[in-house]
Amino acid sequence: MGVQNLYILVPWILFTTQVCSVDGRTLAECLLDVQHGVCQQYSHITVCTNDGKVHNGVCDYQRAICDAFYVHNETLSVVGTGSNGVCHSIIHHSTSTSPKPLSNTETRVFEAIAHGIDSRLLRTQSSGTQVSEAIKIFSKQDHIHGIYIRNPNCWAHDIDLTCISPWNSKGQSRRAGTLISPRHAVWARHYNIPVNTTHAISRHE
Repeated sequence: MGVQNLYILVPWILFTTQVCSVDGRTLAECLLDVQHGVCQQYSHITVCTNDGKVHNGVCDYQRAICDAFYVHNETLSVVGTGSNGVCHSIIHHSTSTSPKPLSNTETRVFEAIAHGIDSRLLRTQSSGTQVSEAIKIFSKQDHIHGIYIRNPNCWAHDIDLTCISPWNSKGQSRRAGTLISPRHAVWARHYNIPVNTTHAISRHE
């Protein structure tokens, strides 16, 4: 397999996750995720699946995943990728690494991080709060008027999450981005936000 074909496989790795396998979602929601996703950037990639179909573009492949899961209760797997309607078989490479042992400082940092999360989860559990309520960051979100009221029953209600944008003019509640200063935000390159996108930022109450 040439360098060009290996390069084509990189976006495939990013998008073969079955985005529609979460319980409780609908076909329409799955297709909406595809519509608002970044697959449009990869329309030149051809994806071949185990049902014998050739999908021209990653969006077409992701829509097929939605249809297979929600309409036919089936799972698609990728058997090849390529371009211009031609697929090449995928060669799987495996690597084995042995991570070095953690230092005492690293161990203490990870323990502190885990405790900061676990203690809040235990506190929420002992209060009898339902999971469906505890995962909601906001009790009210009004994107039109910019009103965001934190949910006091959220497991992380005492953590300042104002760096996380709850809404933007490109992806609504997706592609949030994270503030690192009053004027600067960062986000994933593969889920980028165009210039002049409007971000909503909530204040910590």
